[in-house]
Amino acid sequence: MLGTLAKVNLQILDYGEGSDDEVICNNPNLMDKLIEKGRRLDFVCYNYALKDNQLSSCSEAYDLVITTYDNVPIKEMKTGDIIVYMDTDFYATHFAIVDKVGKCFQDTIVISKWGTLRVYKTYLEEIPKEYGKMIEVYRKRKEK
Repeated sequence: MLGTLAKVNLQILDYGEGSDDEVICNNPNLMDKLIEKGRRLDFVCYNYALKDNQLSSCSEAYDLVITTYDNVPIKEMKTGDIIVYMDTDFYATHFAIVDKVGKCFQDTIVISKWGTLRVYKTYLEEIPKEYGKMIEVYRKRKEK
């Protein structure tokens, strides 16, 4: 079951393929966006964003999100919300944490782990192109 899908045309950047060092070497501006520059981390985006190292796939993480988080309209996005990036087949491909909501959509800053690469703090659209061009926004449900 899909939530409120923001069918926005993200201007996704193509950082190319390769190891973390190759991607940074080919895109030197990314070095400024690295978090924990000296460390490589042994987990992926959904483990980082959802703070759950037991998750083993994007689909498993998405199942967790849609059962324990509330889908919120993009206009109501807040710091700490989870962004789920989707491909054109509506499969979850990437998870990020909203770090700062901008005055407009393109100014929103997210923190996310890029696959086997490191953790980056970037604008919402500054992610590898394979993560898709659509997003959903989720907020952790309040405990009752």
